[in-house]
Amino acid sequence: MTHKLGATVRQNVKPITGVVIERVFNESEDQVMYHVQSVDADGDGVPDRRWFLERDIEAAPVSATLGATS
Repeated sequence: MTHKLGATVRQNVKPITGVVIERVFNESEDQVMYHVQSVDADGDGVPDRRWFLERDIEAAPVSATLGATS
């Protein structure tokens, strides 16, 4: 779909919900980075892992996280 000039748009992405498994300080960004493990989205049987800058994630309710217990 082509968008007209001046149209209001937003990025179409599926949010990732997971568990922080590691964190490090990123000197170049002057922020903490978080290594997040989430459910297997591509069907290869291995949980997905991805790094995020602190500004790109937020806390989620415990019930929404991978491996949460009730």
